[in-house]
Amino acid sequence: MANGSVVVSEPCLPHPVFRPNVHFLEESGRHIPNLIEWLLNTPDGQAKAEDVRLAAMRAIDTPAQNRARCARIRGFISHVWSTPEA
Repeated sequence: MANGSVVVSEPCLPHPVFRPNVHFLEESGRHIPNLIEWLLNTPDGQAKAEDVRLAAMRAIDTPAQNRARCARIRGFISHVWSTPEA
C-alpha cells in the first residue's frame, strides 16, 4: 500500500484502520485470479483498483492521524492477545 500498490488478500482478521473493498480488496483464494484479471483487463476493474489505491494512500499519507491509527492498531492487537480462546 505504501508503495502505491493495490493489495488483494484472502479474508483476514478485521483491521482497525483498513477496510476490505475500501483500502484493499478481499476475495476467497479460488476467486483471486478472476479478481486480478478483472482489475487488470476491464475499465470497471481498473477504476475500482484506482479508487482502492487512492483510499489506501489517503489513509497512509495522513501524518496527523498516523499516531492515532497506530494506537488503535496496538489496542486491537492487545485485545486479541488478551482475549481467552473459546
